[in-house]
Amino acid sequence: RRTPVQPAQEAAAPATAVAVVSARIGDIPFTVSVTGSLQALDDVIISAKVPGKIAKVHVREGDSVRAGQVVAEQDTSDLAAQVRQAEAALKSAQARLKQAETALALQPTQNETSLRQAEAALEAARARLRAMETGARRQERQQVEQQVASAKANLDNAQANMERVRRLYQQDAVPKQQLDAAQTAYDIALAQYRTAQEQLSLVQEGAREEDIEAQRAMVRQAEEAVRLARTGDLQLRVRQDEVNAAKALVAQADAGLYYARQQYESAFIRTPISGTVAMRAVEPGQMAGAGTPIVRVVNLNSIFFEANVSETQVRYVRIGQPVSVTVDAYPGETFRGVVSRIYPVGAEGSRDFIVRVDMRNDGGKLRPEMFARGEILVDVHRDVVLIPKDAIVIQDGKQVVFVVEGDVARRVTVQTGYINGTNAEVRGVRSGAQVVVQGQENLRDGDKVRVEQLQTAEATTASGS
Repeated sequence: RRTPVQPAQEAAAPATAVAVVSARIGDIPFTVSVTGSLQALDDVIISAKVPGKIAKVHVREGDSVRAGQVVAEQDTSDLAAQVRQAEAALKSAQARLKQAETALALQPTQNETSLRQAEAALEAARARLRAMETGARRQERQQVEQQVASAKANLDNAQANMERVRRLYQQDAVPKQQLDAAQTAYDIALAQYRTAQEQLSLVQEGAREEDIEAQRAMVRQAEEAVRLARTGDLQLRVRQDEVNAAKALVAQADAGLYYARQQYESAFIRTPISGTVAMRAVEPGQMAGAGTPIVRVVNLNSIFFEANVSETQVRYVRIGQPVSVTVDAYPGETFRGVVSRIYPVGAEGSRDFIVRVDMRNDGGKLRPEMFARGEILVDVHRDVVLIPKDAIVIQDGKQVVFVVEGDVARRVTVQTGYINGTNAEVRGVRSGAQVVVQGQENLRDGDKVRVEQLQTAEATTASGS
């Protein structure tokens, strides 16, 4: 408590020089201050996919590139040879498939022909046996003669077919199996013809008992030949299996060619994004293994601000809030952004949370790794009393300001609301009051003051930051 003084002494006390400013009605924002660095969303290091020697590098730092552009080339001589080898393997597999399909298409006809020939041979053998057992008659001799003629016709047909198939085989139009089948059919026809001749001879000469027994054996042999000829479906399945195997080889060769072409194409190293070359890591003649960095490309239009927010303030931050961003490289210039993402986990040690702020980079001024500061606009109190925050002092554990009334300073206890870098929202002071902003530290209620510089301009409010 101040010691009472005589009125004469009070009159003699000098007035304290102060400066004042008028309290005003205005808006004050609540912002969260953050720091961090600029990053690029599209920032890629392009690496070699296959090992090889670098033949060409088409770009340097600062060059603009477009998505899909070739930025470097590896030596492709070995890879090109592998492509040609794979192409030849595919053609060979396709030729084998064609042969297998041709054999499959001809197999039913061959089966039918073989069966008819075997049945004819069996009938002839049985007829010969009957003739030998009963003795030949004139009609029988005529019949045997007709069989000889028929067997001769079959032989001629089989011979013509064999020669035709041999010519096709020599032209690689049919597989070896088909030639073998034609040869077998010819051999059977030849044997049947000879058998018919022998039967004719027996009819003419008469059969002995041992000849009859031999003919019976021939009948049994002919019956077996018919049985085998009727198993043509099995041969058809074999041909189908050959076609399936040939198709598998074609698919395998086609996959090998696709892989070889992919390897060849990988030697032409392309950028997946459009942007600016930030790093050139290799030179022509250098060996590059799989994964070796070649160039780094950054899209400056994808710049964003990666800001650190303390754990005590992250609760105020919401997606969509506007942000004012400044960088040391452009003093006095403010860039606008919007909170687009809040990372859910804090960083170890600092306990800060990462907030992503999307920004426009008109003119390409902003670059990755630039240090940046930001003010996230959380809320705005409108139409409140504002004074400079420096006018507030602590006395007796209370927040107070001094208001000049005439030539006397009156102490006013205030409650503060939002405070930013310049101003403070207060309750307890009316708009227009002359608030002391210089010289208030040693004032007491009732002290005489002398306003040396009356600032009539209203307190400045930072808005939008």
